[in-house]
Amino acid sequence: MVRRLLRNISVVILCATTICCGRVQKERDAGEVATARVDYAALHYWDSYDFSSCGSSHDSLVMENAFSVYVSLLAETETSHREAAVDSLLVRVERYKEGYELINDMAWRYLDDPNSPFRDEDTFIIFLRHAVQSQVLPEEARMRARYRLDQAMMNRPGMAAAGFPLTTREGVRMDFRDVIMGDTTLVMFYDPDCDQCKKISGELSRTPLPATLKIVGVDVAGDRLFWEKTKWNFPADWVVCFAEISLEDEEIYHFMALPTFYMYDKEGCIILKDPSPSLLFE
Repeated sequence: MVRRLLRNISVVILCATTICCGRVQKERDAGEVATARVDYAALHYWDSYDFSSCGSSHDSLVMENAFSVYVSLLAETETSHREAAVDSLLVRVERYKEGYELINDMAWRYLDDPNSPFRDEDTFIIFLRHAVQSQVLPEEARMRARYRLDQAMMNRPGMAAAGFPLTTREGVRMDFRDVIMGDTTLVMFYDPDCDQCKKISGELSRTPLPATLKIVGVDVAGDRLFWEKTKWNFPADWVVCFAEISLEDEEIYHFMALPTFYMYDKEGCIILKDPSPSLLFE
């Protein structure tokens, strides 16, 4: 009786495991199919679009609406397929000067503006690389794209943190890399006179975070007297510092807006570059 019961239990467990594995496999297969469909849609999104009529305001509006959907689609596209999708668009539209210039302008506004909900530096880099080699854009636009591309390629995820001298609010002079080494660290580069910085730092201080996550605030505004007056406004467990040099003038970091966040691993390599604050609070 006991043996039969154990055998029956074993059969039930085996069946349940088989069903569970089958469901997991089906879900995995469904996910792969969905991903493939998104990749395909992004690659062929513009196939039937007529770029020859981009000069009119009506067609420009239609194209802008289409572009907003397109960048949303790109955000869901596998990284390995995203570049092919963007290249396919730009090669097609390059035959039409007005259409190409409109696409280039929208890429700047949608993908690079710090206030854009579509902002995506990885995708914007693909557009920039094409723009610097374009025979359609004027030299000034190509130079602008080259300058912005150089900035975008600074401090990418996976790169080691760039060092610079700073002083902690306790008065200790250190190198930035020494501050972040040994812990997973979230760094907020900020201006103490910036309302948005005050708002977001306040939200961050009230957000439950892992106990193992170190929070570092670095004043990059350059006004030491004002920093001295405000440096104790942050939580006691934060490491609050003052950058002793201008990080942008020295081309060590580039900030689209403040505050700007970076996350580093225990070895001081970049995990996240300039994520949306909303992503940090999720």
